[in-house]
Amino acid sequence: MVESLEQRLRDARMGAERVRAIVRDLGPFRGGRAALHPVDVCAALEASLAMAHNEIRHRARLVRDFARSAG
Repeated sequence: MVESLEQRLRDARMGAERVRAIVRDLGPFRGGRAALHPVDVCAALEASLAMAHNEIRHRARLVRDFARSAG
């Protein structure tokens, strides 16, 4: 019974950490009307990859290769 409760607590903590990471990663997308301004494309890609990684990390390996598409 104690082990079951401990596992539930671990699962809840992991879930809370996932939600915290998603909310943190959504930060750049919040706000009212979008204003035109320079964008750090690498930072935007990293934020998107972080969100995707949280969803696929148990099923796939995420590989970052930004230099390949430059040209």
